[in-house]
Amino acid sequence: MNSFKLTCFSAFLMLSALPTFAFADLIVANDTNAPVTGHLKVFCSSVASTQGIIQPHQTIVVPQSTFDKIDFLCSHGCDVDVYATDNCKGAKIATVEISKTAGISNIRNSHANGYYLAGGGFKVAIEGTAARKWYHLFLF
Repeated sequence: MNSFKLTCFSAFLMLSALPTFAFADLIVANDTNAPVTGHLKVFCSSVASTQGIIQPHQTIVVPQSTFDKIDFLCSHGCDVDVYATDNCKGAKIATVEISKTAGISNIRNSHANGYYLAGGGFKVAIEGTAARKWYHLFLF
């Protein structure tokens, strides 16, 4: 009888751990000279202070626990608008479709100001440089 309880308990532990193995952390690399923020529904990532702003040439890991916390906002996937600013203002550089189980499933680049996103799954990179305005040719 004791071994039966141990077997049941072990099976319960293994089954409860399965969802943990199905998800992964999201790796985001900012390979630009500008800070980057994301806008999800009504929240800008900058509300998390400096942790919500990806600095130039910085790579961050968004842990699975963060996705678990925002699950109430987007249980079936979300669209995140990405900006090359520190406050989710200005021209949107891309919209990323993201889900808890598949990670990034689609990237719709706007190519605003010369920036774009590349990647998929649980890895994405922000690339490009700010486009120069015509009058910059005379100033620099």
